[in-house]
Amino acid sequence: MIFVGNEPQISFFLIAVAVFFAFAFAFLIIPLFLRQQKKKLLPLAQQIGGEVIASLFKGVYLLFPYQEAEARVVLRTGGQNSPPRTILELNRSAGFHLSITKENPLTRALERLGLSEIKVGDPEFDRKYYLYTKDKTQAINLLSDPKKRALIDQLFKAGFEQVQMDEQKIWCSKIGHTLEADFIRQNFEKLYKLSQM
Repeated sequence: MIFVGNEPQISFFLIAVAVFFAFAFAFLIIPLFLRQQKKKLLPLAQQIGGEVIASLFKGVYLLFPYQEAEARVVLRTGGQNSPPRTILELNRSAGFHLSITKENPLTRALERLGLSEIKVGDPEFDRKYYLYTKDKTQAINLLSDPKKRALIDQLFKAGFEQVQMDEQKIWCSKIGHTLEADFIRQNFEKLYKLSQM
């Protein structure tokens, strides 16, 4: 390599400055952000009980026991193209994967293409929701119960946009940070009842 003038020193200086700002971001800004998120959950933790956890890799969440399961209230901050979200997670296995969203133009287009359309036999429910699963039999067995369909209706009426379950947990997600203790308790009760097979 041939260097003319002070190019190696300038390159080294620019790399050193970039590394400094990367460390400053990682060790100053991110922890400050996590503390701010943690403050949002502390009042709820005092009302419901449990512990607020702030992790660089898992984010900020409230962890508490619910019935015989572990429950989490997770705050997602969102970004430029995605809004902040509140996620309720209950660590109870459904034994299979099922994703439920409201019908929308995209899901209707997927239905027209014949992709994973599941009907449970309730015309109103089938019109309102799009179901995705690889185990149609288990999904239909679960949702053939009118009480389970009513619980899903109630979660969507409470503002949740998605309900999912799999081999490890059942969870629902809504736009915005909703942290009222009664709201959280009521919707964890719905998730718990929905997870009972």
